[in-house]
Amino acid sequence: MKQDRENPFFMMLTFSSPHAELGVPERYSNQYELEETPYTGMKGGVPADKYAAYYPEPVERPNATLAGMVTALDDYVGQIISVLQERGELDNTLIVFTSDNGPHDEGGADPKFFKASAPYKGQKRDLYDGGIHVPMLVQWPAKIKQARVDNTPWLFADVLPTLADIAGVDLNLVPRVRTNGVSINGLLNDSPVEMEERVLYWEFAKQVGDPNSGVIGDTFQAARKGKWKAVRYTVQGEMELYDIIKDPNESNNLAIKYPVLTKEFFELFEQYKD
Repeated sequence: MKQDRENPFFMMLTFSSPHAELGVPERYSNQYELEETPYTGMKGGVPADKYAAYYPEPVERPNATLAGMVTALDDYVGQIISVLQERGELDNTLIVFTSDNGPHDEGGADPKFFKASAPYKGQKRDLYDGGIHVPMLVQWPAKIKQARVDNTPWLFADVLPTLADIAGVDLNLVPRVRTNGVSINGLLNDSPVEMEERVLYWEFAKQVGDPNSGVIGDTFQAARKGKWKAVRYTVQGEMELYDIIKDPNESNNLAIKYPVLTKEFFELFEQYKD
C-alpha cells in the first residue's frame, strides 16, 4: 500500500484469525473476563474431543482468547484504513471484508456462548445458513455515500467478475478464466440496480473416519432461489424446504406443503450430485 504507483492496486489479505488455533497476544485477550471452560487439548495422549488431534495445545481461557482474536483482527484492519487515509486513497478504495464460513466448535471455541451464528441454525460444515450465511461488508466512500443493509445474496464466485467489471475487463476475453459468478457492481452505489434472480448452489462432501484418510462419505446439498431454500443431507436423504425470509432459522420444513417446488429442487440436486 505504501509503494508509489500510478495505476490502481489490488491486495488480498487472508487472515487466519479468528480460527480454531486459539492464540493471541495477551494485550487483546486480557481485556475480557468471560465465563470459561478450559480447553484441554490432547490429554495424556488421548484426544479430549474429536478435534483435539488438530489442536493439541490446551487453552485456559478459550472464550477470552477468541474474543481477543476478533479484537486483534479489528486492530489490523484499522491499521490498513489508517495507511489508506494517510495516503489520501481511502475514499476511492473498495474494501471488501467477509468470512469463508460460519462459526465452529473446534479447539475450544464455543459458538453457543457467543451466539455466533444467530439467528441461524448450524455452524461450519453445515449447509443450513449458520454454516454458509456470513456478512459481506463493503466500503467505497467515492461510490457508496449512504450506509445501508442490502439483502441481495451473493457469493465468493461473484468477487472476480465484480472486480473485473469495475476494472473494465471483459472476462470472456481472458484465456483460461471460467466462472459461474456474476458482477454485483450494480449494487455498489447509492442507487443500486436490482439483480436478476438466480439459483445459488452449495455442496459439501463429508469425510469419513480419519480426517486425513481422504475417504468421502455423505454429500450435503443446498440451493436457494429467491426466498426459497432447499437442503438435503445425503444424496438419498429427505428433502427439506424453507422460506428463508420468514424462517431464517430453517425450523419449519415446507417440503410436503409445496411438492412442485420441492421436486424442482430435487431435480437440481440430482443433476449436480455426481
